[in-house]
Amino acid sequence: MHSLLLQHQALLVQQQREEQGSLTHFEVLTALAFRHFADAGVQVAVVETGLGGATDATNVFSPDNLALAVITALGW
Repeated sequence: MHSLLLQHQALLVQQQREEQGSLTHFEVLTALAFRHFADAGVQVAVVETGLGGATDATNVFSPDNLALAVITALGW
């Protein structure tokens, strides 16, 4: 993960400026993880989404790129 952070540091700094410093730790790690998946050629991934709705960091999948979505109730 460290090498990904260094490799994309300039882009992350730029994005943080554009977002006026509002990038969270979770957003940065999520973006780097997705970049890693893309670079590694991952064909299938199981991704647990967050609860942030339209602005959640995991809300980046387009319908034409999504093979399956499962929505379950929250609980124990």
